[in-house]
Amino acid sequence: MNISPIEKRLIHVTAFLIVVFIFSELYNTHLIPLSYGIFFIIIITFLGFILQYYIKVDESKEHTKLILWESLIIILLIGMIVNPFYISDSLEDNTQNIFQNSCSDISYYELNKNFNNYEGKKVKFSGFVEHTDVEGDSKLIILDVNKEPNDKIAVFHTGDLSINANNSITVYGIITGKRELSDPGKFYPTITAFYINST
Repeated sequence: MNISPIEKRLIHVTAFLIVVFIFSELYNTHLIPLSYGIFFIIIITFLGFILQYYIKVDESKEHTKLILWESLIIILLIGMIVNPFYISDSLEDNTQNIFQNSCSDISYYELNKNFNNYEGKKVKFSGFVEHTDVEGDSKLIILDVNKEPNDKIAVFHTGDLSINANNSITVYGIITGKRELSDPGKFYPTITAFYINST
């Protein structure tokens, strides 16, 4: 069966779109990293062009124009599909960096001494996880700041980060008040965490 140049080009573009669609689905489900997918798409594209040189159908000007148009479409498609991933990741990273850099790195003593001055403010604390619990839609983390019995902070976090007892973490969040923990009548600072890093 004879295949015209236009049909060959359409087959090539269709195959490329299928590959891009599969990659985007795998990326969205976190089965492959972005860099692997981009590399795979580029390799497939170059193989397609190399194959066209070996399977020469028509050397006319129309055929040359068709290849140029196909190349332009593929470049635009790569830009449209890949660029949002980079923009999204870049904006998220930038937002996180801005927030973390704006958090005050204060001591536990300073927080308790001038608690009213820091309530509602962004702070940063590091320590070891004493234990975790679940309260509604949030995870409650009891953070042991200075390895002292009374130097604890109740951290609330709604992310999917896996945190276990004895993990060393740094918390970036907002002071939201105080609450009782295991000691009746003893109130500890509470933080709503926006970001938690393992240390």
